[in-house]
Amino acid sequence: LWARTQPTFFTEQVSRWQTAGQVERIAMLKEQYNFSARLGTAYEYLTRAQESCVLSADVDEDLAMLDFVGDYGERTQEMHLRQAVLVGPSSPKTLFKVGTLAYFSGKDDLAVACWRRSLELGPTFVTQIHQLATVRMSLDDELRRVIPESGELYVRLAKSLSGDENRTVQEELARRALKLFADSET
Repeated sequence: LWARTQPTFFTEQVSRWQTAGQVERIAMLKEQYNFSARLGTAYEYLTRAQESCVLSADVDEDLAMLDFVGDYGERTQEMHLRQAVLVGPSSPKTLFKVGTLAYFSGKDDLAVACWRRSLELGPTFVTQIHQLATVRMSLDDELRRVIPESGELYVRLAKSLSGDENRTVQEELARRALKLFADSET
């Protein structure tokens, strides 16, 4: 239940409805939870927080999320996302979150760039990124564009996947990891 009340869930749901042309569902969601009043107040407080300290990537992430649901100001969602990256360029968590928001907003190039940089900095979000990326791209595209060429990353991802439906992916990741390990020894 808690996961279904997270802002990221709402962002993902709104993205699906926008893609499907179901704008009436977005309007109903806003009315049902009185989003306009509540999120407007939240946007106002976040804007004040940002004015007080422009060095908080979390504030820009939250503003971008609110921009996705409704238009609360002159700055666009993408500007908030880019500001968060400028403020937190070496934070795998910030890059993952910004990439995910960009992905749900249909900004795939920004999502791919953020996710890739997140994984270059550390492997923490490799499984989550894989689960999101494979919705819109093949494994080959994902490995070429998103996941840096790293035997360690490939092994970590392969180990995190379970079930027969992932067997082919696991085998491909293992094959590529072995090749990278063999190439590094020569």
